[in-house]
Amino acid sequence: MSKDKQPDFKKIFKQSKDNERFEYFINWYKKPLFKDELTDFLYFYNGKKWQLLKDNDSRYLIVQFFDEMKVNYNVSNVKSLLELIILKMPKLEKPNLEFIAFSNGVINRRTGEFLPHSKHYFLRSFIDVEYSLENKPMPNFEKWLNWASKNDPEKKRRILAAFYMILTNSYKWQLFLEITGEGGSGIKYI
Repeated sequence: MSKDKQPDFKKIFKQSKDNERFEYFINWYKKPLFKDELTDFLYFYNGKKWQLLKDNDSRYLIVQFFDEMKVNYNVSNVKSLLELIILKMPKLEKPNLEFIAFSNGVINRRTGEFLPHSKHYFLRSFIDVEYSLENKPMPNFEKWLNWASKNDPEKKRRILAAFYMILTNSYKWQLFLEITGEGGSGIKYI
């Protein structure tokens, strides 16, 4: 289409109703946006987790949209479109707690299966570590475990069982953990 035959978006946008402006923005942004039901904060999926889009970032995005479309705007126009976006966005579902997310994928805690990231898990965080199925030595963990258990094999077994319960959401055992230690034995950071 030649430049003289392209529609004048500035004029079209000025005559548009709010819901049409919203549609123009969504078509321009092209990424799914959801809102938190309790806070009305907007979230976008970054490929690993649903990430908060801060209010300033949301407003900046709208300004970018206006600038790219060469539409005149003021603070009121930006606020108005942001309010409409928040009203119209679907609610972000609760995170699926069956999954533990790492930088290279997620583990299903129930099945032990390692899966790729998916926006459908609605996770809001991940552990920034590459997960590996290989059995690798863990000298720092072993050192800590020996220190925490005072090299007592029975205590080590109990600590590992507690970690297993926590990581696998094994609440079905109807157990609780009571962890005690000597006073003043907290970890010191060096």
